Amino acid sequence: MVALSRPRPDARLGDAGRSLRHRKGATPGVALLAGALLLEGLAVKERSPVLVVDDDPDIRETLREVIEAEGYVVATAANGRAALASLLDGLRPSLIVLDLMMPAMSGWDVLSAIRGDRALADIPVAVISASGGRTPPPGATHFLRKPIDLDHLLDVVHDPRPWSKRQGWHREAAASRPA
Repeated sequence: MVALSRPRPDARLGDAGRSLRHRKGATPGVALLAGALLLEGLAVKERSPVLVVDDDPDIRETLREVIEAEGYVVATAANGRAALASLLDGLRPSLIVLDLMMPAMSGWDVLSAIRGDRALADIPVAVISASGGRTPPPGATHFLRKPIDLDHLLDVVHDPRPWSKRQGWHREAAASRPA
């Protein structure tokens, strides 16, 4: 079963809010202001939801809270089978954040099914895993290594296009390399 949630005017930011306040490069007070707007129900982005798929309820809920705190609508699924069923039933997220290692249906199997379906093939998929390298596996647009860097996650949520399709991606990549 997939759960769809919207930031609520009475939502509490809790641990996710504290994490956002400490994001590197964040201007003091900006995350608090964003949180205040969220609490007033003014920051909900009108776009397709982000689908978070992870069998670990703590990770799934934390990712949901962090992404909602940025004003996005979030759908969640506890396993690959539930995620794929919701996609086949018509859910069209702007991004899928997909754990690779799950029971019932692995993230690899979900990714293969998504890329094999013409109606789903263009949905960006950011895979998350504690194992693996730094490059996305075939079919994924992004790879997020656990423990997840919230800045990296939110950058992908805000602009889910692959790095190679972002304007100025080569300058960003060169600037982030050690000298």
